[in-house]
Order: sequence, then C-alpha cells, then structure tokens
Amino acid sequence: MNWLITGGSGFVGTYLIKELKLRPEKVVVYDRKKQTVPSDSENIVWEQGDVTNKDELLKVVEKHGIDGIIHLAFILLSETNKSPYHSVRVNCNGTLNVFEVAAQKGIKKVIWTSSVQAYGSEQFYGEKVWVDEEKIKKPETLYGACKLFCENIANYYRENMKLNIVGLRFSTVYGYGRLSGSNTYLCDLIEKAAGGDDVVFPLGNHLNNLIYVKDAARAILKCMDMPSFISPIYNICADKVYTGAEIYAVVQELLPAVKVSYNPGKAANKATPYTSPARAEKELGFIHQYPLKTAIKDFIEICKSKPQ
Repeated sequence: MNWLITGGSGFVGTYLIKELKLRPEKVVVYDRKKQTVPSDSENIVWEQGDVTNKDELLKVVEKHGIDGIIHLAFILLSETNKSPYHSVRVNCNGTLNVFEVAAQKGIKKVIWTSSVQAYGSEQFYGEKVWVDEEKIKKPETLYGACKLFCENIANYYRENMKLNIVGLRFSTVYGYGRLSGSNTYLCDLIEKAAGGDDVVFPLGNHLNNLIYVKDAARAILKCMDMPSFISPIYNICADKVYTGAEIYAVVQELLPAVKVSYNPGKAANKATPYTSPARAEKELGFIHQYPLKTAIKDFIEICKSKPQ
C-alpha cells in the first residue's frame, strides 16, 4: 500500500517514520513544514501542504496513488488554548477534509489519532473509576471537544460512507523529542537529568496515565497491518496510573548520580486518567511493551546517545 501521513514531522510521526523506513510500503509525509534534510530512505517521500486545504490534499492523494491515510496533523492541548480559532480549523476542518478525501477516492484504510481529552474529569465518572470507550464523553477542554467532534464525524463516515476508519484515543504520549503539549515539562526534565543535571519536578501528586511514544507508534503499525476494525475507537493507554512522585522515583533509581526531587502539588485533571486499554488488548492485540521503568530507561539511553 501507498500511505499518506499527515503531520508526519511531529512527535509521534517521527518515531512512526523510523519504523516505516524498514518496511516496503511507499510513505508520503504530508506536512506544513518544509523538508530540511534529504530522506535517507527511498520509500519516504515528502510533500509540503496543509490539511485545511482540501484541494491541495486531494491532489497529493491522486499524485501518489494513496491507498491508506494516517492522520496525525493536530494542534495539541496547550497550543489550542493559546490559539483556539486556528486550532479548531486544523483539528476539526482539517480532519473533516481527510475523511472526505478518503471517502471520495475510495481509500482502503484511515487511521487517525484522538485523545483521552474527549473524556470528562475523574469527578464526572467517580473517583478511581476506570472508563472504557463506551462511557459518556464530557470534555472540559476545547481540544477534547474537537476530538469528540472528530470521533462523531468519523463514525458518520464509517457507517454511512463505508469508510474503513479507526481512531486511536491516546493518553499522554511521552519520550525523547517531545517539543509541545501540556506535559512537555516531564520530558524536558527527564532529558536534563539524563544529561547529568540535578532536577526538581513539579506536581508530585498529579495523576498521570502515560503511553511511551514507541508504543504509540506500534499501535499505529498494528492498525496498518489489520484489514478492518471491529470498533471505531480504541483507548491507547496504560493500565496503571502513576503520581508524579512515583515517576520521579523511577528517574532517581535509574540515575543515582543526579539528585531528583519534586514539589508537591496537583494540576486539575481535565480528563480522567483512569482510561481502560482492555478493548485494544482484546480486539487489536495491542499490549504496550514499554511500562514505566522500561520506557524511562529507554528514554534516558536515547538522551545519552545524542551529541551534547
């Protein structure tokens, strides 16, 4: 198949493309950013473009004979708060354009990324209540509202336009190279600690449901290889919730030469961290390979391998 990846230069897209370089499929990276370095793989092609321009997107799909689309081009939570109008255009109109072009051209498969921000807060569901994909959604952020809108539109195209489409509802994705989003501070501080700096983490009481970026990429790869999907949406997340203090204790264990401390505190969980991965395990066969300690160890090793 020939795949188009929107937003392929982003955090998850970068890791996904590293994996796709090892596969035979042709991959077209469709991104607003201009390619700055030559591709080191013959099967990776770069097209500069914007998902808010449907005609432009359609031309690229036709030009490369695209069979499948992986839609990753979204404005994240913290950036959505700063620029709501632009974010709605990209997150809602851009996603609608992807679905419409896919339906028009008979695309065989569409994989797109939603977010657990589509859920309401823990207070809405009850303390420590794990929620599955069927629970009522009551997003408390604009970003979450955009994702829920896209989920509903995806269901329409799935049911009425017979589009073979699946959404992956990610929890907080973390790892080396994350440059934006509301939890970027976590990645920044792990990177500093890996470089030998003493660090003080904030929000030691905050609850986190984390998915390592390599597992996020694996979930997409898993869906690429499946002919069709039983359900329209899957939670891609952990089966355990960690406080900030528990996360920072792991960093300290792995980096005993640096001093890792934290301040107490807890930010408001606008979306419940208690999201269940059971459906993805059962129907996709997806089980994360990077639990917390394994993921942070890998994160630190990547940091140390990079030139200072």
